Amino acid sequence: RIGLPTRASMLSKLDDEEYAGWNGMTYADLGEYEQEALRDCPITTVTIPSSLETEKVYDVYEDINSGAENLSPQQLRRAVHAGPYIDLIDRLRDNKHFRQVYGERDVKETDGEYILRALAFSQPGAVYRGPLKRFLSKELGSMDDHAKREGVDPDEWLEMQGKAFERTMRVGVM
Repeated sequence: RIGLPTRASMLSKLDDEEYAGWNGMTYADLGEYEQEALRDCPITTVTIPSSLETEKVYDVYEDINSGAENLSPQQLRRAVHAGPYIDLIDRLRDNKHFRQVYGERDVKETDGEYILRALAFSQPGAVYRGPLKRFLSKELGSMDDHAKREGVDPDEWLEMQGKAFERTMRVGVM
């Protein structure tokens, strides 16, 4: 077996067209050879401690992402701040009035960033100090503070934000 290519190395030589044939398939749909090749592929994992500062988490994601197609700032925010605030933004991305204004959903989630901008700048006492990337990321981490200031629990605060955005969009397209 010395000098013979491994199954995993043969997979790395496939071109985009050959990979495209796998779209929509599950592992179980693959042939035995392809399954074996995938099992032979090394997978690098990175465990990010929850105590790590948000800025450092962004640095880790940007380092990991440097060899692939670049993620948009909103896609990075999704990875760092996954949770109810991102879920609200996803729901608002499907708002029919917002879709009328913005158009089709954006794979890079620029539409989600616009919604986050609207929510962030609408907060009482919001003070913008650039860069925008940091301002928006800070907003995603401020949900509990906003809720406390309003005297409601975080879920109720999110519901209030969603209704305000939907009301604004409804009026905006009249």
